[in-house]
Amino acid sequence: MGAGQLRIEQLADHVGPGNVLSIEIQSEHVTEVFSGFGERGRSAERVAKSTVAQVHHYLHKGVPVWNHLADQLMLPFAMAGAGEFKTSALTLHSDTNRAVIEQFLPIKVHSQDLGGKVCAVRIHK
Repeated sequence: MGAGQLRIEQLADHVGPGNVLSIEIQSEHVTEVFSGFGERGRSAERVAKSTVAQVHHYLHKGVPVWNHLADQLMLPFAMAGAGEFKTSALTLHSDTNRAVIEQFLPIKVHSQDLGGKVCAVRIHK
């Protein structure tokens, strides 16, 4: 990683309660963004350790879509009428999005457990 890929921006104390770490992972078809937010009493080191752990989990799983992006992709795929992707285990938020989408559109959202906390999501009419 080159120095041009790192940026530190310091703001006045009254702007927020702590620091933020944002890590962007770019690949051929998707860009994933991981963010960690500080708060009073939470050190910058703890913010960094937690955020980097998320990135390591994402990279270790080898899925193109992390679970926090999966729920956001469901709607544009549903609007297009179909789509599929692999992701880590779906979150409760993904389950909620699936239910809402299926209430408003003539679309089905299926997920299949592929083992190892990885699943395939398929959206179709």
